[in-house]
Formats: sequence, structure tokens, C-alpha cells
Amino acid sequence: MSWYRTYRPTQLAGLHLVDVRIHLLRLLNSSQFPHALLFAGPKGTGKTSAARIISAILNDPENAASVDQLFFSKDRERSKPVTLKEPNPLSDIVQRIQKGNSFSVQELDAASNRGIDDIRQLKERVCLPPQEGKVSVYILDEVHMLTTEAFNALLKLLEEPPAHVVFILATTELHKLPETVISRTTVIHFHTASEKELNGALTSILDAEKITYEPDAVTQVARLADGSFRDAVKILEQVAAGRKQLAVSDIEAVFHLSSDAQMLQLVEVISQKNAPGVVAFFTELRKYQLNEQYFYRSWLQFLHQQLINSIANSATTTSVPMKISHYLLSQFHYVAIDTASSIAFLALELKSLEIVFKAKERDGGKENPPQRVSQSQIKLTPSLKISPSLADEIANVIPIAIVDYELSAIRQMKVDEVASSSDPKSAVELIANWTQFLQQLKQRNLTLEALFRSSTARITPEGKAQIEVYYQFHREQLQQPKFLRIIDECATVLLGGHVQFEFVLAQKAQPGAAISSVSGQVNEEDQLLQLAKDILV
Repeated sequence: MSWYRTYRPTQLAGLHLVDVRIHLLRLLNSSQFPHALLFAGPKGTGKTSAARIISAILNDPENAASVDQLFFSKDRERSKPVTLKEPNPLSDIVQRIQKGNSFSVQELDAASNRGIDDIRQLKERVCLPPQEGKVSVYILDEVHMLTTEAFNALLKLLEEPPAHVVFILATTELHKLPETVISRTTVIHFHTASEKELNGALTSILDAEKITYEPDAVTQVARLADGSFRDAVKILEQVAAGRKQLAVSDIEAVFHLSSDAQMLQLVEVISQKNAPGVVAFFTELRKYQLNEQYFYRSWLQFLHQQLINSIANSATTTSVPMKISHYLLSQFHYVAIDTASSIAFLALELKSLEIVFKAKERDGGKENPPQRVSQSQIKLTPSLKISPSLADEIANVIPIAIVDYELSAIRQMKVDEVASSSDPKSAVELIANWTQFLQQLKQRNLTLEALFRSSTARITPEGKAQIEVYYQFHREQLQQPKFLRIIDECATVLLGGHVQFEFVLAQKAQPGAAISSVSGQVNEEDQLLQLAKDILV
């Protein structure tokens, strides 16, 4: 049996997403339990595992008395607090539920049972009492795939289900669900796992398998998984198969990973406007057969982390100046990686050369010292470091992009103050990922995206994301509860945490006032004309 199935969590304590675990424990130990739950989040984050654990708890014979009080007692008795224990792994019904072959828990794939006839059959089925256990649990996976007619048929069932029924809906695309369905459920948001959470899950498996490991090797696997527990365990099983020890070299041998030294090399050759150096760099990547998707993701993560470190004024961990990391991040963010391309890294190479050619064109074809770097000089080793003089030089070569922000207030805050206040770090990350945030809004609501694009965003000294609009009507629109919920969900999906927003009405600009914000109107002609003198492209 694969490791993912062998080590699937069977108790709430085994869920590595801490906020999800706390939320579920709170529900299970309250005086009421919802008849419809909605688990929303990316793939591989534990939605199905959590649904099976809830099903096992509700049907564990040891919890029978508490379940009777929650679901079948009179209203006045339901106000009493209950205590539901973790499922007993030795119980027969619990074991069947965890294996997915219990009569009391039905798992339905909404992608293949998406029509109104399927929901009608479900409505007939839920009226029957459970054949074993106390509660019939229906898990509808990928519920966003249901048709409009099927959703309409499901509404009444979610609103007034039989007393013995609990629905658990799971989706990776919450925005595709009708508001009427969401309003009838208790939503629990799953998010991509952090590196720390993934490391915890992976090390527990390695310990159980009695495999010694280098901590950096586990970290590399966690980065490859991109926030998915399922992918992380699959990758770990692949690289650790037949081994008694796991080292970084084992991961690199299988996936041809990249390092921060390579990222600094790419920053260097681009900043020097060194086209041959760019070509030599990517030729070397092809020679070592590095994983293109992983390199691209690592490149963006590296630039983003450098940007965040600069914003937090963390000089000890910053190798690339803020303007450079911001500019490169904005340029490379929308590069489309074609895995079917016959030439690996072609899209990234072309984008790098585009930046170099335009910079050289502006400066009359001049290159910055040192002169051209031959392919033999580009080695994938961790020896390269950017000197302070070169860093200053880079800052003059690659100017800031169109989007800029005033960071004096943030720089005055110490790093520990940023981390301890009401999560202003998330607000900083929101500003750094402003384009992605607008894309998230656009997928959910075009009106919202348009309002934000026509606004100005700042970070307040308190760490809030201040959204400045130019009309009172726009401010009132953004403060509507339905819009606030969408804004919060988009920020949470993007950053994995909540951001405090503040909506203000813009004052009349003073003559000569500095632009100190992230302007959503970066595409307007008047701003382009003004800013074109200060940018490369």
C-alpha cells in the first residue's frame, strides 16, 4: 500500500493544518453540530481525510451517547455541552470508515454524479436510516462540478436534512458554488500547507519507516510539493524507496533541483545586460536537466522572499535590492511555461533576453562590467555572491517597475513588531502580490476587480491594507458584506491568512506630492506617459 494511504490521518490530532484542526474540535465540542459542512481548499490538503475522521467520530460506539444528545435529543437538552472523543482505531466501524467501505458513510464523486437525476436519487437515499452507526454521512467531493439544476435540487436537502444525516461537501473551487449553497453550510477553509507543516508530516513518516534523514532533504521535498500533503508524501516515497538514509544529494539526483546561488547568478547576468551570459546560464540548466517547473517556481519564490525581506528591512537575509527583486518579479510572473516545448527553459530564456535587449537599447547598447561571461564561467555551484558594489550597480541598471510603493512607515517598524501586530506581514505580502490579488478578484467578481484596479493601495503603520477610492459610492460598494467576504477569501487563498482592510476616500492631491502607493491604474495613458521616463520597458 502506498505511503499516502498508509499514513493518512485517522484522528484530528493527525491533521497538520492547525487552524483546521482547531475549528473542527470547536465544532465537535459545542452544543450543536451543523448538518452541512463545506471543506474548501487546494488539492492534497486533507479535505477527504478530515471528512472521514468526522464520520468516524460521529459513528464511533464510544461517542453514541454524545451523538444522541447532539442529533436526536430535544432542543432544551441540546444546549448542554458534549464531549466527543477521537475515533477508536480498534473499532470495526471506524476501521471500515477509514478504508472507505462503510455503509454509514457514502463518498460520492460530484464530477461523475453531477446531474439532477443523481441528486434525486440521493434525496431518496438519505431518508433511509443508517445501516450501522448513528449518523449517515454523505461526502460529496468536487461539488462545484454539479449542474445548476442539481444545485437547485440540493438546496432544500441541505437546508432541512433528516436528523440522522450530515453532508460534507468538498471543493477546490469555492467561487464556482452558488451563494445559496454556501449560505446553507458551515464553511471550513483549507489552505496550502506551510513548509513547517509539511516538514512535520514528512518527518513523522520517516521516523515511522526508520529512515534517517538530513533536515535540508525534507525541506527540499516540502518545496517540491507546493503546499500539498498528498504530493509531498508521494515525492518522499519516490525518493526514499529502498533507502535507509535520505540526503539532499538523493533529492537532487532525482529532481535536479536548483539553489539560491543559481538565482543570484541569473540576477547577475541580467543586471549586467549580458546576453551571452544569459544564454550560457540556461544552456547549463539544460545540460544538468533541471526540472523547469520547479526552477520557475523557485525563481519566483526567491525573488518574492527577497522583496519581503527588503520591505521588512531584514538586511541580513537580503541579497538583492528591493527595486530589482520587485522589477524582476513583475516581469517574470506571467511567463507561460510550456512543458510540451521541445526546448526546455525557452520561455524563461526569452524573457531574460527581452529584459537585457531593452535595457541595452535604452543605454545605447552598453554593457555593465564585468564583461561577457562565457558558458564555462557559469557553474551551478553555491560559490557566487553579489558584492555590495555590484548590488549598487544593479540598482542603477534595472529601475523600479511601474508599480511602486512608499515603505518608510513599514521600515520604521521592527521585524518583531511586524510579526506580532494584527498580521501586517500579510498586508505587506498582499501589496507585493497585488497583480495576483487582482487576478483572484477578477475570477470571483469583475465589479470588485474593477473597483480595486481604479483604487490606490497603501500599507498603514498599523499594518492594514488601506484602499483609497475616489468616489463615496465606490467606498460604500466595497464595504458591503458580500464584497468584504469575497475580498477576504481572495486574500486568504493567495496568502494563506487574513488581511485587515481599510477603505478611505481620497483627498485632493497636492501639487508635487510623491506617488506613495500601489496604483491600480497602471495601464492608464497619463500615468504611462509620466512613468515611461523612469522605467526600462
